[in-house]
Amino acid sequence: MRLVVMWLGVVVVVASVGRGQTPAPTVAANHEVAPDFAPAIVALVKALHDERAGVREAAALALGRMGPQAKAAIPALVDAVRDRDSAVRGEAARTLAGMGEAAVPGFAELLRDGNKEVRRIAAVALRFLGPQSAAAVPALTASLGDENAAVREAVAEALGRVGPQAKTAIPLLTNTLRDRDAYVRSAAAHTLAGMGPEAAQAMAPLLADPDPRVRELVARTLRAIGILTSAGISGTPTNP
Repeated sequence: MRLVVMWLGVVVVVASVGRGQTPAPTVAANHEVAPDFAPAIVALVKALHDERAGVREAAALALGRMGPQAKAAIPALVDAVRDRDSAVRGEAARTLAGMGEAAVPGFAELLRDGNKEVRRIAAVALRFLGPQSAAAVPALTASLGDENAAVREAVAEALGRVGPQAKTAIPLLTNTLRDRDAYVRSAAAHTLAGMGPEAAQAMAPLLADPDPRVRELVARTLRAIGILTSAGISGTPTNP
């Protein structure tokens, strides 16, 4: 038996295979668009749990083609970002990110996942969404303390993309300038450089930090803030 789901002139065929059969999902073009997509969304959500990774990935892709009309699938897509297959995780994350602000709570939830790769994907997606991720600032701020350096780096970058609404994170971003990982320190500095005088005030005491690397980074970041402020530029700089 097979289920045919039509969307935007594309038919995604999700196969329910019998024992010993291993057909891959197929895509056919130039078919009539179905007038009611609710049944298709229900079917695709079910397909996100298929035993075959290729089917799960195709289902996430098809939901992505539907765009905002597939918002009912957000909870299932959040679960799919936890999939054991990396291609499925990536496709689910891309589809969620394409849904904009509505996906932000789901990504914020994923920042607390036990899998470091899932947490990193969530942070990168929130970075991509930029100012739309404002509601996730508390979760992002808490994740500056994540045990994984790659996650902390992506979180610091995401806060920078949010913009002025992320200024509540300045105290913890300032502490992150002391992080043991150089890339994390750099990402925090880059974000702080775009937050203007408030960040400068918070960072100034670190000019007396016992670590020379921290003192140098703070001095460079303060210089970047001064240049940006004098030029009337706000937001995250290209290169602090």
